[in-house]
Amino acid sequence: MRALLADLDKVEIIIVNNDNEEIDILNHLAQEFPIKIIHLPQNIGFGSAVNQGARVASGELLFLCNPDTLFLKGDFEQLRQYFRSQHDLGMVGLQLLDTQHQPELFAIGKVITLWQLIKNHLPLFHPYAPTKTCFIERVSGGALCIPRELFLQINGFDERYFLYFEDADLCQKVLVLKKKILFLPTIKIEHRGGVSMPSRKQQKKWYRQSRALYFHKHRPHYEQICLKLFSFLFERS
Repeated sequence: MRALLADLDKVEIIIVNNDNEEIDILNHLAQEFPIKIIHLPQNIGFGSAVNQGARVASGELLFLCNPDTLFLKGDFEQLRQYFRSQHDLGMVGLQLLDTQHQPELFAIGKVITLWQLIKNHLPLFHPYAPTKTCFIERVSGGALCIPRELFLQINGFDERYFLYFEDADLCQKVLVLKKKILFLPTIKIEHRGGVSMPSRKQQKKWYRQSRALYFHKHRPHYEQICLKLFSFLFERS
């Protein structure tokens, strides 16, 4: 947070909290920093929580990040420069690294299709992992930037996704408007993924529910049928 304040001349920090055990800590933090805090009575999902924060935001750009992320390095001023110089730019995704500071697998890439999912289960194929600034089709919601006006125009995240695929869905809505998505690896964020998961079983349930919704919205019918068969044969647990 201190790094973010140092890099930007003016910043508005909004924390959407769904954990009652964190209320006192966040309220104490708000005494030191100019933070807006939205306390929710229950966990409503990542996308829904972000939408609540976006509704009260007043800035030109929305920078979204997971609660289990840690800023490592980079200049956030680059984000404003890119959006102001490229009017067809719709979204910027940052470099997510795991706890060993290696690029997070499957965080960015192409539009999700059935073939992409199958390749992820094949050892001969390697995840798409660019190392330089480039335009791509999908970035992770773990650390991304999008103009607030555009985010509201596309109605933000689809709140039917509790977790997983809500970022891929958002990217699809941006691409439909002929906007570009940029990957910017010069800003690096550590992502300690899965630390707040209640159980592996629940994690799988959310993943499969969200995946089915994504394919229903964006993929042809034959892929939806094949996905059900794929899940039956390889994902019974």
